[in-house]
Amino acid sequence: MSQAEFDKNFARLTDDEKKMVALIVSGKTAPQIAQECGLSQNSLRKKIEKIKDDMGIERQEGPTRRSRGEFIAFVLRYKPELLGNSTPTVVNPSEELPTEADELDCVEEAETFNREFLGRGPAMAELDEHLRNGAKAVLIWAGGGVGKTTLAREFFKARDFELVLELDMGKETQGITPVESVVEYWFTNDLQQESGREFGVSLRRLKEYLKRHRIGIFIDNLEPALDNCLFIEPHRRYVELLLVLTDPTVQSVTLITSRERLCESAVSIESLRLKGLDKQAWEEYFTSRRMEINPLVLEQIRDAYGGNAEAMKILWGAIQEDYGGDMAAYWRVNDEDLLVQGELEDLVTRQFKRLEGQNPQAYRLLCRMGCFRYQDVPRVPLEALLCLLWDVSENPGRIVRALRDRALIECEKGEYWLHPVIRAEAIARLRSGKDWERANREAAEFWTESVDTVETVRQALTAFEAYHHYVEIEDFESAGQVFITRRYINSWEKLKSTETLVASFWRVGLLNLIIIYTKAL
Repeated sequence: MSQAEFDKNFARLTDDEKKMVALIVSGKTAPQIAQECGLSQNSLRKKIEKIKDDMGIERQEGPTRRSRGEFIAFVLRYKPELLGNSTPTVVNPSEELPTEADELDCVEEAETFNREFLGRGPAMAELDEHLRNGAKAVLIWAGGGVGKTTLAREFFKARDFELVLELDMGKETQGITPVESVVEYWFTNDLQQESGREFGVSLRRLKEYLKRHRIGIFIDNLEPALDNCLFIEPHRRYVELLLVLTDPTVQSVTLITSRERLCESAVSIESLRLKGLDKQAWEEYFTSRRMEINPLVLEQIRDAYGGNAEAMKILWGAIQEDYGGDMAAYWRVNDEDLLVQGELEDLVTRQFKRLEGQNPQAYRLLCRMGCFRYQDVPRVPLEALLCLLWDVSENPGRIVRALRDRALIECEKGEYWLHPVIRAEAIARLRSGKDWERANREAAEFWTESVDTVETVRQALTAFEAYHHYVEIEDFESAGQVFITRRYINSWEKLKSTETLVASFWRVGLLNLIIIYTKAL
C-alpha cells in the first residue's frame, strides 16, 4: 500500500475511530479504551473490525488471522506521528487481531497477570520490535527499582513458550554460580536430559535443543558478573553461553536484566534502556488502591523519583500508613528528604557502594555532580563534568561513560543531569567528604568562563550559576564578585563596550532576581 492510499483510507475514519487507533497504539487496555470511548467491550470489538476494513487491512482466511503486531507495524509504517515522542505499545507477533469472539489486545492479557504491572506497553512493544527484527537476546538495563525484572517476567507470561529457563545471578559477585553448573542444572532439572561431560559438548547440545524448541531464557541481575560492562575474569565463560543463546538458528528468546550495560563485542545483544513509569501509570497505581490523588502533588513526587516503580510502591505504603492516605501532607513534610524511607535509601546506596568499589574515579565524579543545582540550568554540558575531574589526566570521557553505562546519570543531546534521588545521595556524600569546597569552586569558575557575552535570559542565568556555588561554600566575596563581572554586551560588538552582570540582568528583564540575591548577601 502506498502512503497516499493509506492517508486516503485513514481519512475515511471518524474522529472516534482515529482515537481508538491511537489508544491501541498508546498502550491502553481494553477496559480503558472502552471506558474512554463510552462503549461496551462487544461494541468496541465490532468497531475495531470496521476500522480494519476501512483501513484496507486484508483479512487472512483460516485459523490464523493477521496478528496485532502486524496491525501496529502497519499503522506506524504510514503514520508514526501517532506515537508522539513515545514508543509503540505492546505487540505480540503471535496474538491475533480482535474479532467479536476475541480479546482486544495482548496488552490486557499481559497486564492481568500482575495488577501492579502498569504503563509498560511501550517497553513490551520495543521488546517485540527487537524480536521481529531478528534479535535473539535483549538486555533490559536501568537503575535499581525501575522494574526490569517485572517487565521480563510479564513478557514471558504473555508469550507462548514451551518452557522458561531462569538464572538469578544474585546480588554479590562472590555468590555467582559458575556457568558450567548453570547449564548442567538446566539440562538435568528443566530439560530432563543429560548434559555433556565437557562444557563445550553441553553447549552444543543446548544449541541443538534450542533450534528445535521455543524456549524462553531469563537471566536476572547480570551486573554482579560485570566490571565496566565486561564479564569479570572468573566468569568469562558466560560469553560462550551467550554466543549460543544469540545464534541466529535458535528459536529461543533470551531476556537479560542488569543495572549495567553489557558491551562484549563478540556477542550480538540488543539493548533496551528502561525508563521510569509515566504519570498515568502512577495515577492508575494509586487509584487502584483507593487513595485520593492530588494530581499536582503526584506529578511532583513522580518527577522527584524519576518514575521509579519500586519507589512508587514504597511511597504508597508510607503515605497510607503514616499519613492516612493524605498525599499532600506527606509531601509537605518530606519533599526535601527524598531518601527518608529506609528502603529507598538502600535502593540508592547499593548502587553507590558498588560503583565505589569498581570504579573510584567514576564514583568521585558522581558525588561531585551533586554540587550542580539543576534548577535555572537544569542540564549541564560535558565540559561541566570534565571540570570536576581535576584529578584525572587521561581519558576523562571514559569516566563519564562509565556512569552512563550504569544508568546513574541521564544524558540527552550532549547535556547531563542527575535525577533528584541520585543527587540527594550524591550531595550527601559530597558534603561529608573532602571535595565539597573544591567541587563548588571548580563549577563556579566553569560557569563564569562559559559565558563571555549575555544576549539571552539563558546566558544570564548560566553566568549567575557561579553565585550559587560560592554561596554554598560561604565565599561571599566571590559571590558578590559575580554581580560585577564584566562581559561584552553582544557578540557583534566585542570591541565596543562591556557591562556588569547586574546590567545584563536589567537588560534581559531579570533585575528583581539580582535585588533578591543582593539582599541575601
